[in-house]
Amino acid sequence: MITLPKLPWGKILVAGAVVVLLGLWLQQRATARRNAFLADSLAAAADTLRVTHAGELDIYRLRAIQSGLRADSLDRALKQRPVFRDTVTVYLDTLIVRDSTPVTADPEDRVRVATLDRYEQPFTLSATVRVPRPPDLALWDTRIALDPIPLEASVTCGEKPPGGVRPVEVRVVGPSWARIGLSRPVVDPDACNATAGIVGPTFGVPWWVPVLAGAGGLFAGAVVF
Repeated sequence: MITLPKLPWGKILVAGAVVVLLGLWLQQRATARRNAFLADSLAAAADTLRVTHAGELDIYRLRAIQSGLRADSLDRALKQRPVFRDTVTVYLDTLIVRDSTPVTADPEDRVRVATLDRYEQPFTLSATVRVPRPPDLALWDTRIALDPIPLEASVTCGEKPPGGVRPVEVRVVGPSWARIGLSRPVVDPDACNATAGIVGPTFGVPWWVPVLAGAGGLFAGAVVF
């Protein structure tokens, strides 16, 4: 006759209860963080582009939505993980030039020529006009060069509010003669709200995890104790 050892059920139940409580705590923590990210996303979606003039520079600021980014074909080809994505559009005003310049002509006054060189930031204009006698056609030779448009983009993390997550803001600095447009920046949650441990920023614990953990705790308690 085989006699089974008497199991310390009291200790096993205590170990199982501890594991269940740990699972419930993890679930509550993940739910709170998920709600905090939802509130942050709603606030970011309602934010509008703000512009600050600083001499010859303009600073554009827009709050970013914190969400996981899906890798595109280029990311997969390079085996990289995207953490920030947005569309930046640069607008330039219409170039309008009104000027006068001396007119020259050949000895027989068959062709009259006018040359114009003008710089209107960020445009450099060089034009030559040749006007022959009728019925010939006039020839207009124009070259327009554009200055480089330096842009500086950065992602900044704000202060963490009580019970919330750090807000993320995207800043783009550019010359005042260029107007900058941002769509809706998206930043990976780990950029400003990385969390150590098994519960990440957007990790949700299903309801059955604490139950399963408790069952595992029963077996673990039987072995350990």
